[in-house]
Amino acid sequence: RQGAYGLYAIGPEGQIEKVWEYYEGFRNTHAKKAAKDIASASQAFPRPEYIAADTQMWSEIGSAETLAEEFREGLNEAYGEHAPPLLEMKHLANSRKPKKNLVHRYLAWTDMRDEAGRVQPWCRPMYRVQQRCTHTIRTLKALPLDANKPDDVDTTAEDHIYDETAFALASRPPLPEQQRSSFDQDNQHPGWNRDEKRVADPIRDREDADDALQYRVPVSYRM
Repeated sequence: RQGAYGLYAIGPEGQIEKVWEYYEGFRNTHAKKAAKDIASASQAFPRPEYIAADTQMWSEIGSAETLAEEFREGLNEAYGEHAPPLLEMKHLANSRKPKKNLVHRYLAWTDMRDEAGRVQPWCRPMYRVQQRCTHTIRTLKALPLDANKPDDVDTTAEDHIYDETAFALASRPPLPEQQRSSFDQDNQHPGWNRDEKRVADPIRDREDADDALQYRVPVSYRM
């Protein structure tokens, strides 16, 4: 009936920024067609590594396929063998309050500004939204609290994008790999790599123990 899809970019220190949204097109659209429309409309962006999806998409709805299966078919037709996997985000018991706290934690910021009135970079929230995501800005800003449960939002309100945002934050998106500089390469431990795995060495790993003691340090190594 209605859904929400967001595309996120991850920063080197865990910052997450919503760069694109698909919202109105979900109305009364078949899940398979929605997946193909999303892939077509987001061609200007890199292919997502994975899609964090509501566990309700795996629920039996009286048809031959679940929404997750239909959506995955659309992804496969659009992306082929490079289709991103669906990650099922389950609703655990008493998860409503932690979900709300998670969104608040990512939105928290410190009001510290420079002379021009700009918030300092290290004071900005971990979760940010680009201006093109108009429905995200509109609905999150207007989402009311539950009158009977102040620790939760009003689920009868327009909370589709709120749920989608919480799923993305809860999926623990991986941090991008740091690019190695020439300084890192020259100042690396000679016997271990960056992942703390032992590096094979033709001299150290020889069966002759006496020769193994003559382990030579690379010339580029710096203390």
